[in-house]
Order: sequence, then C-alpha cells, then structure tokens
Amino acid sequence: MKIVIDADAQPCRRDIVKLAASHGIKAVSVMSFAHHTECEEGEEIINVESEPQAADIKIMNIVDSGDIAITQDSALAYVLQGKGAVTITNRGFLLD
Repeated sequence: MKIVIDADAQPCRRDIVKLAASHGIKAVSVMSFAHHTECEEGEEIINVESEPQAADIKIMNIVDSGDIAITQDSALAYVLQGKGAVTITNRGFLLD
C-alpha cells in the first residue's frame, strides 16, 4: 500500500508525507515540473510535463488496488475507485 498525492494543488502535501512516514507508508507525490518542490524525507516525487491532465494520467497508471489517493479531482477519484483505491479529498473527506 502507498499514498499517492495529486500534488499540483495540494496545500497539505508535507503534512501528508510526514503522517505517512510515521506509519511506515510510502508517499508518492505526482506533480508537474511547473509545481516542482523539494522532496520531503520519505517521499517519492514523480514529475510530469505541464500538459493538461498529465499528472492525472500518471496517477491513474501508478495507483494499485488498496492504495490511498488524495485528490481534489472528483473525476480522477472515480477512476481510481474503479481500480480499487480509496480516495480522499484534500480536506480529508472520503470520496465514494
């Protein structure tokens, strides 16, 4: 299991990464080069081109059943749920 963060518009990314690390869970942040930032301890950053939907497509490709995905994008969340992922908004609400 891993936590995949749609990090282009995620104000709580650092907090999520720290929380994941404290529980021994891998955190993967997917962001465009335009939003690139320093990697936190225990975090893997995947950069994608700054094209529309590039981060979403990458997230769809790396999420596995049982993963947790954090996103504000409800359309992306529904696709990920179809893959067996648990989806959570950036405010902590389950998307179902």
